[in-house]
Amino acid sequence: LIVATFATLMPVAFGTLSYLWIRKRAGHEASAGPAVISGLVAAGASAIFYLVYAALYTSFQYIVVLSIVLSAMIVAYFSAGKGREVLRDLRGATASFAFLLFVSLSALYVAKSADSWYREAEAEAEAEASAKAAALASERLTAELEASRTENHDLIRGAIDLAETARGSGDREAVVEQFRWIEATKARYAGQGVDLQLPADLPEAIDALAAVAAALQAELDAEARARAEAESRERMRVGAVTRITDAATSALAALEDKRYRDAVSALADFDEATKGQPADVLADRQAKAATSEVRSATRTHKSKLDAVRSQIQFEGRCGTGPEALSARGYARAYLKEVAHDPSSVEMIGCSMPTISNRTSCRWKTKCSFRARNGFGALTLQNATFYLEALRLGEDSWAYPVVSHVQ
Repeated sequence: LIVATFATLMPVAFGTLSYLWIRKRAGHEASAGPAVISGLVAAGASAIFYLVYAALYTSFQYIVVLSIVLSAMIVAYFSAGKGREVLRDLRGATASFAFLLFVSLSALYVAKSADSWYREAEAEAEAEASAKAAALASERLTAELEASRTENHDLIRGAIDLAETARGSGDREAVVEQFRWIEATKARYAGQGVDLQLPADLPEAIDALAAVAAALQAELDAEARARAEAESRERMRVGAVTRITDAATSALAALEDKRYRDAVSALADFDEATKGQPADVLADRQAKAATSEVRSATRTHKSKLDAVRSQIQFEGRCGTGPEALSARGYARAYLKEVAHDPSSVEMIGCSMPTISNRTSCRWKTKCSFRARNGFGALTLQNATFYLEALRLGEDSWAYPVVSHVQ
């Protein structure tokens, strides 16, 4: 508001006074009407100059002063005496112009100096206020730290007393917890770069508590490891018993349904589950009951199980044997190699192969076929063909014919 009033009224006053002063210097009479008009014109020109200058620069105080002084000086100079009367006394007009220019520059300098002084004073005041605030904050922090330090000394003594009480009552966890709190308090002060300044009696008491807490912590750790090992053993025991009972259940169900091949596989799983188990597993009530039931059922079905096991062993060594259709193909291939006229061989059918020699892995099958004999006659013939196992891969077998009897 002050700046706006100054920028509005000063050009009027300065323009009016400039008119009167210039008229007087030129030796002419001055009247109030033209003087006021000169001041108003100066105010208008000042406003225009101010707007133009403000669009280009940002220093508000300098713009106001410079626009007022220069616009008022120019307008007042050329409006006084309508120009021609003033020019009659060129020397006086020049002196007046120089005086007004000096006044405007002086005013600008004074304004700039005043502004610089104000800014420096303001900066110094702010710096002083910041320094005082920092000092007060430091003093307050120091006071709080002293109070907190004293309070923590008492708390540490209390923690040591609590630890001694807990030790007497056998509460090892509480002793370790109090020591950890003391160490955490010391670390917090050290992290802030502040010395806790413990009284002379506390460091020795803390060291003694540290030794006690370390021993108790070692005991707690050993007990925790022992508990973990016991829990692990118990989990392993329960798992082993579960595997034994599950295998026994599967084996008993297969024997009851007379699925002897499945029973043999389930019994193998049962043997694997019980193999190498510690005594506490085998002595478990559920494991003992399952083992007893499996042994009883095994004795009952022993002959069937032995036959199935023998067959499984034979199949592992010789394969499952050829089917009737595949035996027919093997016989036809064999006949095409030994017949008088291979193109005349016509297979009619073959029986289901049966084992003829377990040691040499041989099967036999009886087949009927037609073929031309040595005289060229097409005859119906019967023959027994012997097929021998030939392993092609892990689970792949072939059964070519190695001989035949008619």
